Order: sequence, then structure tokens, then C-alpha cells
Amino acid sequence: MRHNKLLYLASRVRHGDSRAAALFRKLLEPVLVYIVGYTLRYGMSVHKDLTSRILAEARDRENDAGLDRDAFFGQVAHGVCEWIIDGLRSGSGESLRFVETVCA
Repeated sequence: MRHNKLLYLASRVRHGDSRAAALFRKLLEPVLVYIVGYTLRYGMSVHKDLTSRILAEARDRENDAGLDRDAFFGQVAHGVCEWIIDGLRSGSGESLRFVETVCA
């Protein structure tokens, strides 16, 4: 059920619905925290391009002082989620494919 809701919300985000974006973020970020943790531990995730984005986001945030591992994963997941939402808003097919991959 969550997967269908994410796809529906992604569609609404693509059409500029800011309330849908907020709910999309609330549902997607916890999933991304898990994916980020897996990716940073094993160097791979469910999608090659998503792996590259997660690793880049982690590099950008590696100097965040004082964060424990879980908080760091959360910050990286938040950045990736914002990147996906920005892509959906701009009509990026790539962002929609990431959402479909996460929902698979």
C-alpha cells in the first residue's frame, strides 16, 4: 500500500502539489535512511545511479561535526530525498525511476 501511495504522491509532486511533497518526504525518508545505511556499508544500493547520488551526498556531508552514524544516515537521506523531490518538480524522468525502484 505504501508503494502505491508513494507513486501517487510522486505524480502529485510532479504537478506542483506542495502538500503532496511534504507527505512524500515523510513516507520516503525512512525508506531512504535504510537504503543509505546499506549503501554506505556495502557500496551499492538498489539502483546504480541512486548509489552514486547517495555516495556524493555522503561526501558533501562528511564534515558535519558531531553526528552519530544514525543522524548522519538521516542527513544523507534527507538530502537525497530533496534531490528526488526537486527532480520530480522539474519533470525529471530519472527521479520518477528512482521512486519506482524504491517501490519495487
